[in-house]
Amino acid sequence: MITDAEMKVIKRAAEGDRDAFEWLFNFYRPIFRKVRRNFFIAGMETEDIEQEARIVLYRSAQKFEDGRNVSFGSYYSHNLKNRVFDLIRSNNAQKRLPTEFMNSVEENEAFYSTTVADTSAWDPEALVIMNDDFHRLYKSCSGLERWAFALVLPNSPDPMFCMATDRSVLNAFERCRLKYLNRIS
Repeated sequence: MITDAEMKVIKRAAEGDRDAFEWLFNFYRPIFRKVRRNFFIAGMETEDIEQEARIVLYRSAQKFEDGRNVSFGSYYSHNLKNRVFDLIRSNNAQKRLPTEFMNSVEENEAFYSTTVADTSAWDPEALVIMNDDFHRLYKSCSGLERWAFALVLPNSPDPMFCMATDRSVLNAFERCRLKYLNRIS
């Protein structure tokens, strides 16, 4: 249990007496050393941890009640461990935060258009080669094959036409497709 002299020092430290606080901190320094040795807090140096331990000691002295049948040392140790766990949790939570806040592409379109590569955009050289291949394919196809090929393109001359219903158009498109595949390979 706590002696009357120790309780007086705790009360004086809680009221802001520097000498009482320093005596109390030095008396309970082994608790601080044990917690510092058992737990690692990334990014905090010994002086930072000691400052946190001093703050916890001051708050513990302010809130300590003598009639609870708990020694001040175990109360301080418990509070200090809880503070260390809070610091560790806080440190780990900061690791999960993004380094920069996310922005929508539409919000800053000018920036993203100059810095982000558009993988769906065609390479100009590949576009010229493909255009040349389509022109050669178009010249080698019959009239029906050309019409079937035009129906598949996005700007189809007859968007309502369904190739599956007309077998001859479907066959013409297949011949056109095979001609294209044979030219590329």
